[in-house]
Amino acid sequence: MHSNKKIQNWTQLCFRLGEMFQMDLDTNGVFLLIGIREKGWGFREFSKEEKLNLIRLGSCTLLCELKQLERVTSDRDGWPVFKQPAFFPEWNEAQKEQKLKEAAVVYFNRIWKLA
Repeated sequence: MHSNKKIQNWTQLCFRLGEMFQMDLDTNGVFLLIGIREKGWGFREFSKEEKLNLIRLGSCTLLCELKQLERVTSDRDGWPVFKQPAFFPEWNEAQKEQKLKEAAVVYFNRIWKLA
C-alpha cells in the first residue's frame, strides 16, 4: 500500500510504484502502468503489440495532461484517438522526457488523491 504523502519527483514515483508492483520501473514501465489503468485492464500477460499500444496510450494520456494532445473519440476496438491542438511546442527529446516525467508525478498524485 502506498503512503499518503505527495510524490515530489520522478525518483520517488518510480520507487513507490516499484514497491507496489515489486519491479524496477523505467519510463516505459510507468507509461505501461498508466496505459493499463486508462484502458481499464488488470495485470495479465500482454503481447508485444499490446505492450507497445499501452505504452503509447500512457504517453498520450500524459501529453493530454500537458495540453499537448486532446482525446477526441475511440476507435472501433475501444482505443482512444487523440489529436494535436493547433499550437504544439517544439520540444527536443530531453525536454519531452522531462515534461512527461513531471506529468506522470502529477497524474499519480491526482489519481491517488494526494495533496
